Amino acid sequence: MFKRMLLLITAVTLFFCADVFANSDNLCKSVVSTRVSGTYQEGAIGHAPENLFDGIPETPWGLNSPTGWIEFDLKEPVQVQRVVIDEGLLNRIQSYIFKAKMPDGKWKELVKGTAIGYRMEREFEPVTAKTFRLDITKAVSTPGLWQIELYNSPAEKFGDPRKMAPPESVKKFRELALGAWIIWGPQSLSELEISFCRGSQIPEETYDNYPKNFNPQKYNPQSWIRILKKAGFNYVVYVPKHCDGFCLWDTKTTDHNIMNSPFGRDIVKDLVAACKKEGMEFCLYYSVEDSYNPDCIPCRELGQGFGAKGFQLPAGQKPDYNRYVNYMKTHLKELSDIAGDCLMWWFDASWNTNWSHERGRDLYRYMRKIQPKALFSNRIGSPFASNYMKLTWFATEKSFGDYAVMEFHIPPFRRDAPWEYTQTSSDTYSYSKTPIKSAATQIYLLVNTITRDGNFLLASSILPDGSFDKRLIKEFDILGKWLDKYGESIYETRGGPYMPSVYYASTCRDNTVYLHIFRMNDGRVVLPALGKKILGIERLGGGKVEFEQTAQNVTIKIAPKEFRSINVDTATGYGNLPVANQVMSLDTIVKLKLDGNALGIAPIAAGTPEPVKPAGVIGTIEDMLSGS
Repeated sequence: MFKRMLLLITAVTLFFCADVFANSDNLCKSVVSTRVSGTYQEGAIGHAPENLFDGIPETPWGLNSPTGWIEFDLKEPVQVQRVVIDEGLLNRIQSYIFKAKMPDGKWKELVKGTAIGYRMEREFEPVTAKTFRLDITKAVSTPGLWQIELYNSPAEKFGDPRKMAPPESVKKFRELALGAWIIWGPQSLSELEISFCRGSQIPEETYDNYPKNFNPQKYNPQSWIRILKKAGFNYVVYVPKHCDGFCLWDTKTTDHNIMNSPFGRDIVKDLVAACKKEGMEFCLYYSVEDSYNPDCIPCRELGQGFGAKGFQLPAGQKPDYNRYVNYMKTHLKELSDIAGDCLMWWFDASWNTNWSHERGRDLYRYMRKIQPKALFSNRIGSPFASNYMKLTWFATEKSFGDYAVMEFHIPPFRRDAPWEYTQTSSDTYSYSKTPIKSAATQIYLLVNTITRDGNFLLASSILPDGSFDKRLIKEFDILGKWLDKYGESIYETRGGPYMPSVYYASTCRDNTVYLHIFRMNDGRVVLPALGKKILGIERLGGGKVEFEQTAQNVTIKIAPKEFRSINVDTATGYGNLPVANQVMSLDTIVKLKLDGNALGIAPIAAGTPEPVKPAGVIGTIEDMLSGS
């Protein structure tokens, strides 16, 4: 499977077929043949890099000569003013030129660049031609392209605020800071990861029968929300459909839904009601992939680990991905009608080769119509690629989505786009018997995320019988107490102005900076110059603290015997996180009052740290809560 996927990724695939997208009128559809380095390819047939040439048949486009060209003929002159080139996972090309062949036979340079990477989109003055060519003049090794598209219109400006989430929604999202991810349904009976355990860890027949055996008698959504509120969570993200295609609401599109289980209750409707009653923001997740629906190709063909392969199409009827997209839009409209205005929608699993940037744009437009106030995650239009987990997707106006979602890695400090880091409460997103992350670890992750200017989304563990995991309730109780005491440094703040280091990190609000101190040397920590005058200082939770401010730096002083931190390495065994400038301990928090707006200060990089000299008390989370 891996070899087949790699070959697909490294292939050159040219998408110019008519009627591919619901809203693709501006895509130049008249391409009927393509010349790839001297070799014609009819239609949209892909070529692996080893089959491409640099214009001279005897010279392979490969490691010894990583250059080449791709020429395609539109058959008749067409006006073009935009090109999209996607290198997928490779990121090998270092220099290229895109050209058009003019009526006089000369080539006109339209675009010239040094790298392509994932989805390079460039505009140029409109040109009318029938033949276009991409010259790759330098590459680190064998190039390979995912797709090339030509358009006869300028790119949509997704930076246009009229097409993005309202600023007040973005502001609210950032202020809430901490969210709970609830991934629960019949597949929880596996006590493993949702969808992906089918066939690999659970026999397919067993997994496929879970809906027939799902009857959680201890289900109480209002109790769930109360537990989460007490722990300090401000919003909930629920998963009503994962890759297995099972719907956890009363959908009219398929019988593969919760109403046909012994439980027979609309879980989404119940959770919406509980959130409204308890004053919790309700948000929704949606998987673009669906292995149950035969029109969702190639997801259905992936087989093992993706859920039951569902109904068969009528005899003679072929899979139709456009039909699947309409099915998906019907789901989203049903969910929108049940939930009302949602703060955000967490789109996922858009790795399908049929799911293109244009399809994502189309879905974004659709969602903006039915959910005008909501934020939509960047994965609404991100085919799986090398920067799928990075924030670089949001760097230009040609990208879209309203916020980025991160898994696996907490990114570096980043203020230019709203983002959210997600983690599991155990070793899996849905319930399992694997160890629960301690409250100290949860706070560690929260502080690492918030001080980098992101939101933190933590998966909650719900047992198959509908009860909340008692192990997690215990840790959430401690998390809630910590947030009761120190939450003003978390909620309604922004990361900075001091960027995180092993010694400290910070958040800010109005004229206040909250300095999270992780380590000190002989009772002091020295920070770079702040750029604003410090008018006052206090220590959250009480205790003596002093400061000195000069034009060069700020020095914070706390008596070593009064300094408190928690060494996460030793306290939780969760210290080796893949985070930039990793924070290694939990912390003493100092509040600085300034003579001006703290958010207006440009982010300040950490100075060179001094050698660490042991100081202060390495204790437990209970020590910090008691102040002892």
